Amino acid sequence: MTKVFRFQPKVGQRVLAPVSGTVESISTRGIEIRTTKGDVVLLDPGSVRYHFVFATFDDAVFHLSLRERITHCDRCYFAFLYGVDLLSSPFNTELFSGRADQIRRGLVSFISRDFATAAYMLFPQIEGIIIGKLHREGLLSETQGFPKWTKEHPDSKLHGQACKNLADALKGAESAGKRSSLSPIVKFTWCEIEPLRILRNKLMHGQMLEISEHEAANIVVLLHAVFHHVELNQPV
Repeated sequence: MTKVFRFQPKVGQRVLAPVSGTVESISTRGIEIRTTKGDVVLLDPGSVRYHFVFATFDDAVFHLSLRERITHCDRCYFAFLYGVDLLSSPFNTELFSGRADQIRRGLVSFISRDFATAAYMLFPQIEGIIIGKLHREGLLSETQGFPKWTKEHPDSKLHGQACKNLADALKGAESAGKRSSLSPIVKFTWCEIEPLRILRNKLMHGQMLEISEHEAANIVVLLHAVFHHVELNQPV
C-alpha cells in the first residue's frame, strides 16, 4: 500500500483561506484559527489552506502532487519537477555528497516558493560542483586567486586565463568539447548563462529580496543537468 505523507501545520502557521490568520491550536476537534481581526474560529483541517514552509521532502512532494500548473512558464514548472527528482535521488559522487545537506535545503526552499533562500543556498553549491568537476578533468588548476585554465583545454586562447565565475566555467566547459563531460550542458538544456551572471551579482550585493521564481528556476534546471552528467559519468 502506498504511504501518503500529509503536511502537518504548526501553531503559528500562516493561513490563507478560508480566513486569513494564524494557527492557534490543533486538536481532534479541528484547527483553531486566530483571524487577522482577532477572532478565533474552529475549522475542519481539510478546508484550511496554508502558507507552506516545508520542513521535509515528504511535505514538499505531497503539496506538489496537489497542484496542477503551479508556475507561469514551462521552465519554472519543470524546475519544480526537477527539484522533486533531485530530492529523491542519491548523491554518490563526492562533489554532490559533500554538499547534500545544503542542496536539499535549497531545493525544499525552492519547492516552498522561498526563492531568495533557494538561490542563496543553491548557487554556491552548483558553482562549486562545476568548478570541482573541471578541476578533476584537468581543465582548471588551483591558484592563490581564481582558478586558471590549463594547457589541457583544447582552446589555447584560454590557457592561463582566470575562470572568475560560473558563467566563465560554463563557457569554458562548452568550448572544451569532448574533453569535458559538462560541455553539452549549455547547448542541450534550458540553462541561460547571462541571467546566471546577473543573479550572481545580485547575491554578492545582498539583493536577496529581488530574486524571482524564474531566476531560482534557472539554478535548479542547471543543477539537474549537472547532476546527471556528474553522477552518471564517474569523475576522472
